[in-house]
Amino acid sequence: TKSIKFYDLIVTSKSYNCKSEELPSLGAKYVFFQNNGFLPLIHKPCKSCEKTNYSHDVVFIGSAELDRLKLMNAMAASGIIVNIYGVGWEKKEFAKYMHHNLIIHHKELREDKYAEALSCSKISLCFLRKINRDLQTARTVEIPACGGFMLAERTSEHQLMFKEGVEAEYFENVDELIRKTKYYLEDKNNSKRLKIAANGRKKCLVGGYSLENRAKEILDKI
Repeated sequence: TKSIKFYDLIVTSKSYNCKSEELPSLGAKYVFFQNNGFLPLIHKPCKSCEKTNYSHDVVFIGSAELDRLKLMNAMAASGIIVNIYGVGWEKKEFAKYMHHNLIIHHKELREDKYAEALSCSKISLCFLRKINRDLQTARTVEIPACGGFMLAERTSEHQLMFKEGVEAEYFENVDELIRKTKYYLEDKNNSKRLKIAANGRKKCLVGGYSLENRAKEILDKI
């Protein structure tokens, strides 16, 4: 924080960092807020989902946090099977929230395998890290970029990036999370789910959400 005043430009994906009481109060000359992005070579639809081992009804990829686990435990208790990838889920304090419908794979997914899981699973969950005060995360863009159907926490930034019910779906609480998950897992709603996923992918492409474009935005500020 002592070095902040020496930089001509600070780029952040945390919108609250731009507030006068945050980075500017530490001497930042110019703070540029930028949404998250995706890598086209990695975050793209899988063309052979029938051959992958990472095709699920519901998937979550991310590190272990109690608030996330409680939400997924409630989903599991309602009869939804959730496949979880990431680290830290073996912690003892999490044990009482481990419903048998939660399938913990105890491994990280990276690059092609990560993209396959997001692309080939019917629903990809997007939870935010509360300690970071996040209103969006890397998965916010990576899931739609992979052609996946994103069901994310409803925030102002999410709604600006992807239109609700058209390019992604959002939830406010556990009841809405469970209701929307079950709705989009129904066979009769497959076409709606696939259409939203396709629209989300298109938005990433036409909206300039690639990291290459993000880099160009930064260079334009220099």
